[in-house]
Amino acid sequence: RISQAGVAAMCDFIRKNEHAGPVEEFHLSHNEIDDDATLELMRTLGTQRPKYPPLRTPEGGGEAGRVPVWLRLNHNRIRDPERLRRLAEEEGVTVCTAQDHAACGASRCCRPETPLVHLYSFGPTSQRLRRDGQPRGAVVANDDGDEDRDKERERDRRRER
Repeated sequence: RISQAGVAAMCDFIRKNEHAGPVEEFHLSHNEIDDDATLELMRTLGTQRPKYPPLRTPEGGGEAGRVPVWLRLNHNRIRDPERLRRLAEEEGVTVCTAQDHAACGASRCCRPETPLVHLYSFGPTSQRLRRDGQPRGAVVANDDGDEDRDKERERDRRRER
């Protein structure tokens, strides 16, 4: 599972990446990423302008345009998604929560000014706590959620088509 150290490695790659194009999507659901690591990832993307937001061709073809980085972080150890969004925006990291799935997707955004990041499935309803105080979807030693994870990924793929 990816935790704070894994996100730090991703941030290092983003900063040092000179040869490959920008990362367009981060599907990081079902990991152990916390609030601090999430904010660091968004800050790192913000320091890499104009490479980010990436230039991307829309689904089905057409002219390439800037599209927010698709950042999916549901089922992690994020305690206060709204606070994170607010802090990021205070630091100049523009965000779209991609709540309108018909208007926003991995290759399109409903906002006229392209934000840096799409925070998909990122909010209180996707981050509710379990009875033991851990975020729903948080990993415990005997949790075997592979089947649920596969079903969720397949639903996401269908939704984005």
